[in-house]
Amino acid sequence: MTTEISCSSPSNSQIKKLQDSLLAWFSSHGRKDLPWQKDKTLYRVWVSEIMLQQTQVSTVIPYYLKFMNQFPTIADLASSSLDLVLSHWAGLGYYARARNLHLAAIKIQENHAGQFPDQLDQVLNLPGIGLSTASAILSISQNQPLAICDGNVKRVLSRLHCVNSPLNQSNTEKILWDLAKKYMPEKNCADYSQAIMDLGATLCTQSKPSCLICPLNSICQAYLTNTQNFYPIPKKPLVKKTKHQTFLIFTTPTHILLNQNPLTGIWGGLFTPLLLENHPELLPDPIDPSIHIYIDKQKHVFTHFDLIYDAYFLKINQAFPHSNLNPNSWHPINSLDKLALPAPIKILLNNFFQ
Repeated sequence: MTTEISCSSPSNSQIKKLQDSLLAWFSSHGRKDLPWQKDKTLYRVWVSEIMLQQTQVSTVIPYYLKFMNQFPTIADLASSSLDLVLSHWAGLGYYARARNLHLAAIKIQENHAGQFPDQLDQVLNLPGIGLSTASAILSISQNQPLAICDGNVKRVLSRLHCVNSPLNQSNTEKILWDLAKKYMPEKNCADYSQAIMDLGATLCTQSKPSCLICPLNSICQAYLTNTQNFYPIPKKPLVKKTKHQTFLIFTTPTHILLNQNPLTGIWGGLFTPLLLENHPELLPDPIDPSIHIYIDKQKHVFTHFDLIYDAYFLKINQAFPHSNLNPNSWHPINSLDKLALPAPIKILLNNFFQ
């Protein structure tokens, strides 16, 4: 296979064929009952698009329903504390999304009278929103003819045109955006945008694509040349690192010691136990087996590294102060569900306290 893009530009008839076929398929088979597809306001679509970044629909749905119940309007989101927002995001991952969502809501209150803007340049000025996400929000909620180019769309277009270069190359990005813009219709924009994303999510999947029932198989170069499994050309493989951490989890009969992280980093703003590497002086030596429980190595997978962690649960009679701790680091055990906890920490604590 060649290493450069060899991609023909679609003719007007091919463009119309794709649009008509895709919209007809969506009319019969597309997903139309997702929570954010009901009452498609700018706000509701915005929240869904942020949650759906790098996250499966099935995972997002319960989080979305809970989030919208707690924050039904932009004003509700902007006036809430970041801690409360993060607590409703905990477990969904990529927490910068939640921090940016909260910050953007505040900016919308300040700069747009509490109304989500409907102009592309204004949407792009909000934290955490890139071109594809901004276009999806306006296309789906306002029927604006703005092309989207998320992961699903890139996969569809890469196969349609046998784009022969890795997705993370700048020239690949340019050709895919050019194609996305050419195929974007002037009408039925909301249905088209939802349709091409649905096609990538349900039929034109990364592995084992359902080409025989795909509405675009008659114009898909990859299918017609039986090379659909070669596309899209994958990014260069990531060499993942492994990190090791040991958590110190102090508990009294009624409280647990959890510190809130700074807003930056993987678990920014979330509550986690103390790290042994930061507080070695707090670990009893020798450890009395009667006051501790040791949890051996556990694994949590991040995009760029694997975290191997273990934990000491140290039972003490009463809370103690420490110069490196926030005075509010002790929390009632019976209110853990109100704290924004990273998924592995939540599992760890739930297993211990069940």
